[in-house]
Amino acid sequence: MKPFRFRFESVDRVRKIALDEQRRAFYRAQSKVQELVDEKNRLLQILEGEVKRQREVVRVDDLPELSRNFKKQLRLKIDEQDAKILTAKQAVYEQRKVLNQRLKDKRIMEILRDKEREKYNEERDSAETRELDDASASIWIFRRRTELSSS
Repeated sequence: MKPFRFRFESVDRVRKIALDEQRRAFYRAQSKVQELVDEKNRLLQILEGEVKRQREVVRVDDLPELSRNFKKQLRLKIDEQDAKILTAKQAVYEQRKVLNQRLKDKRIMEILRDKEREKYNEERDSAETRELDDASASIWIFRRRTELSSS
């Protein structure tokens, strides 16, 4: 009997490649979100440092206005960063949906492979059983003939 060969082997290979690519895209999207969050945290630290510095500094006429403008710019950057983070999280969500679909497809292919393997094993077992039955029938007929001819 021929060795087992999965009928959809080439489709399965293509889907595995697509799944690997999707995993990489998902991890890249997650990394981008983390980078954006890190950048936001850096900006927040700068803002906190400016607030502390302003509390400690001696009053100079133009300094409070400059500091207010600086903090305002930092807050705008932080808000922009929040928008970027939200967009990146949405991209991660979309990548996760595609990844989950690819994982479902992979599971379907595994189930198909298992069913085909089971069918192959059943056919192989039935072929072996037929061979053994034919052999035992031939032996029985041979013995029967020898018994009849000797009697």
